[in-house]
Amino acid sequence: MADAMAAMALALVDGRAILTVAARDLGPVLVERLEVEWPGARSALAVSELRNRRGHLRAATLVIDRARLESQLAAATLPAAQASDGDTAATLFS
Repeated sequence: MADAMAAMALALVDGRAILTVAARDLGPVLVERLEVEWPGARSALAVSELRNRRGHLRAATLVIDRARLESQLAAATLPAAQASDGDTAATLFS
């Protein structure tokens, strides 16, 4: 699914603004589908109108690839003050 073309759409349906996001690759996480709704949107839909309003999450399908997550954790470096004594990746995925 990561090869699929990423899509984003904002629509006005029955007085509600609905944002749909599909096929968005965020590194170790793939957003297959995400829908956020803002009730009471005006008929002339403006993105700036929604920017500071809280939306309602209607649906979300996320896929986490364990191998990609492990490789990104292994490649990540922490500042010396935050480094732990143990192997964090090994602890997380044991």
